[in-house]
Amino acid sequence: MKVWVLTGDKLETAVNIGYASKQLVGGMDIMTISDQATITDVQRKLSEFCGRIDRGTTERHAGLVIDGKSLSFALDSAVEKDFLNLALSCKSVICCRVSPLQKAEVVKLVRTNVKDSITLAIGDGANDVSMIQAAHIGVGISGREGLQATLASDYAISQFRFLAKLLLVHGAWNYRRLANVILYSFYKNICLYMIEFWFAFLNGFSGQPLFERWTIGLYNILFTLLAPIVLGILDQDVSASTRLAQPHLYKTSQQNSAFNTKMFWKWVFLALFHSALLFYAVYFLLWHETPFENGQVFGIWYVGNTVYTAVVVTVNVKAAMVTQYWTPVR
Repeated sequence: MKVWVLTGDKLETAVNIGYASKQLVGGMDIMTISDQATITDVQRKLSEFCGRIDRGTTERHAGLVIDGKSLSFALDSAVEKDFLNLALSCKSVICCRVSPLQKAEVVKLVRTNVKDSITLAIGDGANDVSMIQAAHIGVGISGREGLQATLASDYAISQFRFLAKLLLVHGAWNYRRLANVILYSFYKNICLYMIEFWFAFLNGFSGQPLFERWTIGLYNILFTLLAPIVLGILDQDVSASTRLAQPHLYKTSQQNSAFNTKMFWKWVFLALFHSALLFYAVYFLLWHETPFENGQVFGIWYVGNTVYTAVVVTVNVKAAMVTQYWTPVR
């Protein structure tokens, strides 16, 4: 995760803020591009700094500081790739004396040219609105500078320090919650409706349903309604305090380990297996001519309702197994 500072403050103030916020640290090689008169001057500076990094003559952790005038040349189509490569090679990037439009252009540059990148812009004033809207995710801070940034953002926080909890805690929680809800929704529906597919091989593909209509209608709106809601709202894989104390846990979200093609097909195959197992197990146990005490034998609706009950129990037990956060209430 890279943090870039885009500010309208003058260079000296921006550098001081960088040291105060630990974006810049002692011993870091600070590469400064300022007061460049032409695009050629900027290009020469960029080539010089890129050469230093390629030759390994600069520190392993380098910082880049560029002012608004030089940035206007660096964002030119002929130079922007060199600027982006240099910026990505640095641990810290500070752009000072930049306009609202330049803030948005820097965000768009990264968003467009860095593959699989996810950009987040955070600001507290009207000057940050264009930047917030240009990023994948916009975060507004409500404060003394008005509510313009808050109104234009996707998420609003009252203080900058809450950003860590927004990302490391709620962001990670909701990523896993959403992944589980989507995968579980596919699972529970495949598990039920594929049983009609297995039954078709036994009824000669006549179109005869195994389940009564009312059971199909109530499956999602009653019998399996609660599980996705609980998974999507209340589930927590790791406590908030643990996530804040161990930020490396956020890598699981960055690596998309909970929701990918492999996980999707894993859930699909599991649903197919469970549906086949439940159907054929009940079928071979009940589909025979042994009568009840009144002389009647097992009918299609009896078998269908038994299979249906087994499916409802199975998918709800599966939801309980997926749930990682339990309290005395739930």
